[in-house]
Amino acid sequence: MAGATKDSRKKRSDGEGSLYPKHRADCARPLDARGNPKCKCPWVGAVVLGYIDGKPVRRKVQASTRAGAAARLREKQQEFADQQLPAVGKPITVEKWMTYWLTQIAPRKVAAQTIDNSYNCKVRQYIVPLLGHHRLDRLTQEHIEAAWDHLRTKGNPTLEAATPLSDKTVLQTHRILSRALKVAVQRKRLRANPADTNSMDAPTAKDKEMDVFTVEEVRSVLAAAEGERLEARWVIALALGLRQGEALGLRWEDVDLEDNVLRVRVGLQRRKGKGLILGDLKTKGSRRDLALGDKLVRILKAHKKAQTAERLAAGSTWTDSGLVFTQVDGKPIDPSRDSKSWHRLLDKVDVKHIRLHDARHSAATVMLLKGVDQRTVMDTLGHSQISVTAKYQHVVDDIKRSAADAVESALWG
Repeated sequence: MAGATKDSRKKRSDGEGSLYPKHRADCARPLDARGNPKCKCPWVGAVVLGYIDGKPVRRKVQASTRAGAAARLREKQQEFADQQLPAVGKPITVEKWMTYWLTQIAPRKVAAQTIDNSYNCKVRQYIVPLLGHHRLDRLTQEHIEAAWDHLRTKGNPTLEAATPLSDKTVLQTHRILSRALKVAVQRKRLRANPADTNSMDAPTAKDKEMDVFTVEEVRSVLAAAEGERLEARWVIALALGLRQGEALGLRWEDVDLEDNVLRVRVGLQRRKGKGLILGDLKTKGSRRDLALGDKLVRILKAHKKAQTAERLAAGSTWTDSGLVFTQVDGKPIDPSRDSKSWHRLLDKVDVKHIRLHDARHSAATVMLLKGVDQRTVMDTLGHSQISVTAKYQHVVDDIKRSAADAVESALWG
């Protein structure tokens, strides 16, 4: 090969990497006296860092100079090396194990959105700072309890002006640690899991009392939404109980307005470094087919017709996202904007302000109040366990008791 030196032709081993210029289309590709590129095109570094489950882990970097690309390549190699573990039998720290579990094991079982929004924070800001210095095989229940006490009383150890964390957050952190240590036991890194139920009690956290609309309040909100641009968005929230990401990620290809079926298949997510994308749902149970009533079908047909008019008016500025609910230019709706629109809707009605997610809770309680069985409610809302749906039954029972008390008070004072 012309211009190649003997060293550049030799076979490289995995981990050595390669460096080469990424010439622009109009580059003349000039060479210096030694045959090296002397243009201003960027340099690319590529390397196979190693293998996970038999699959190569490849990385590419880019920089303005060869030296810069080489330096970035070394950084990637060091990052990968830091995430690997020594042979079984050699001691490792809790930090080493948690980093490995978070980057190499958890992504195979847990949705990327959950790792980005929950696991990363709790592992890197709570578990590692408080427990990471301990040897994994010497971690005790007392170490763990002291760490959770710190979170309850002082808060995030990485912040100077921290505030105590909620019991729910501490419980979630404990569950993450316990899951990671369970894998450590399976892989012979640990004899027993000091955080599981056989070793210690998990932190307690009271379930937050649900804030829901009454049937009359739901009717008032739906009446206020009538004729709004996103009327169908609020009808779906209150009638079917879709999660926010499920509703904003709903595609027309998943809505059958002839057979009256809505299929929940993906959700709109904000991913670090990627912005708003369509991703997998929270659990397998979240994938579900829902029957649509005639009223909802009419509302969705009207919404589709109005969206078609918006697309024609936008012309070349329209973004064909294929989504049911979009901005006026066809782009996805940001969840924060969606929540603000919800509260603007509630401003039009004489009802208490509840979170948009509580509209989902309201949908569940209305179903149960109208006699829909728990299993059907579970399937409609996409719960993975019937115990989650059963929590709504307590709210319904409280509503029924309050109604009974009101009747007695009206009859007998």
